[in-house]
Amino acid sequence: MHKLFTEGLRKEPQKQTEIGLIPESWEVAKIKDHCIDSAFGPRFSSELYASDGNILTLRTTDMEDDGRIDYNTAPKARIGYAKFEKHYLQEGDVVVSRSGTCGIASVFEGHPMPVLPGAFLIRLRMKPSVQPTFLRHYINSPVGRPYVLQLAQGAIQKNISGTRLGNLSIPLPTIDEQIEISAAVETIDKKPGCHRMKLRANQDLFRTLLHELMTAKTRVQDLEFSTQH
Repeated sequence: MHKLFTEGLRKEPQKQTEIGLIPESWEVAKIKDHCIDSAFGPRFSSELYASDGNILTLRTTDMEDDGRIDYNTAPKARIGYAKFEKHYLQEGDVVVSRSGTCGIASVFEGHPMPVLPGAFLIRLRMKPSVQPTFLRHYINSPVGRPYVLQLAQGAIQKNISGTRLGNLSIPLPTIDEQIEISAAVETIDKKPGCHRMKLRANQDLFRTLLHELMTAKTRVQDLEFSTQH
């Protein structure tokens, strides 16, 4: 990740900038200069949450540290659709956590239900000059995350303002190289994802077997163990 965002993929000479070393052909740009629109998620009464709701609400806790979104944990709410019409996420929107666990970026890739970002998220709608996934990976990377965390203010509860996030400087290669770098990061991300799936499968198998042993549905003498390692 560090090499991708400081050296790129094309073995160019590097130059020193306000955000460290980057390839010579890259620019340094502020997010606000490549952003169509940004907004905080709306607030609404907790009484509107309902298991049969018509709207899905995205919270900071539904976003993993690498930016993956777990829609299974996102709660539903029963809200008149037109009430927050301007706030619904569109495919390709970048959302950044601004409070609690600050500085996690995710990309909304679409969902069958309308999705509202929570009040502790900043929604960014980028111009075609910035690929959303590239921005997500940069913000979440060991290179970008320290700069984002420097934006947080507050003695007790740290918060990132929309203005400060808009003024964040980011490296900006051509859109083609942004796409290539995003693809490279996605390839890296697949490995731990596969291992997580195997781990969950093994944990489920262990819990099932333990339950059957404890309830005498399966007996130890009935099990066959492989002698191969």
